[in-house]
Amino acid sequence: MHANDIIRNELGFNSVREFQRAWNLGKKLVIDDILGPKTVAAAQLSWERHCAKKGDLSEHFSARELRCKCGGELRGCKGISIHCSLLDSLEKMRALYYKNGLHVVSGYRCVLHNENINGAPRSQHCNGLAADIPGITNFTILKKRQLFSGYGVNGNGRVVHVDRRDLVGIASKTKPSHWYY
Repeated sequence: MHANDIIRNELGFNSVREFQRAWNLGKKLVIDDILGPKTVAAAQLSWERHCAKKGDLSEHFSARELRCKCGGELRGCKGISIHCSLLDSLEKMRALYYKNGLHVVSGYRCVLHNENINGAPRSQHCNGLAADIPGITNFTILKKRQLFSGYGVNGNGRVVHVDRRDLVGIASKTKPSHWYY
């Protein structure tokens, strides 16, 4: 299968650039929107892992679970737009707290889908920098690890939203934003 078909049709990215930005299964790719040899090799590896039902963007996370829930149907939806730094932080959190796996409930959201579900107007989900997870990690413990720069916490003190807003200059991992639902 051709790398462009893998990236667009199988993994659901609207551009090679978005795939390059997300890919986290080895050395980072140059984000240039060009199907060079390294990007082609990365797409082939992602496809092999996808077929084996393994993480196809990082060790444990796949494009399928991170893509917009609108399925790319809404105007302006990129299908999937995830930053590799978010995946890196999720992998670290999984290794520390979720030995039996961690499922992402919601990753990327296009602006219209975010509006349709009453998401925050400037949600980091729309930047590919946020994930909603099952609310089972204690906020105080996770905050000490400095993996994320934004935390949404439910009434039981469990984290249900994590993000890397530090990558757009909002908050930092040492002084994260947090809020309660």
